[in-house]
Amino acid sequence: MRDMAMIEERLEAEVIARLLAADRKRAVGLVYLWNTGELSLLWTGQRSAASFLEPLCHLEILMKAKSAAAAETTAFLDSLVLHGGPDGQC
Repeated sequence: MRDMAMIEERLEAEVIARLLAADRKRAVGLVYLWNTGELSLLWTGQRSAASFLEPLCHLEILMKAKSAAAAETTAFLDSLVLHGGPDGQC
């Protein structure tokens, strides 16, 4: 039996990347990093329209988060073309 006190709860998340359409201007989704280290995607448009991944933080933060993400999420993010990204941290 698992100790429920040991399970970390999702309390807060921050946007670490945008999912951009082919025009590289229109965001069709956001990538969130939760306090638990999990990634989740929020779609603001059609998933099939996503072509580019634009990090909003150091690429190392995104890569570390991807290494702990579900295989489906990681495969999807890896299928996108990396587009720019800032020099600052999230």
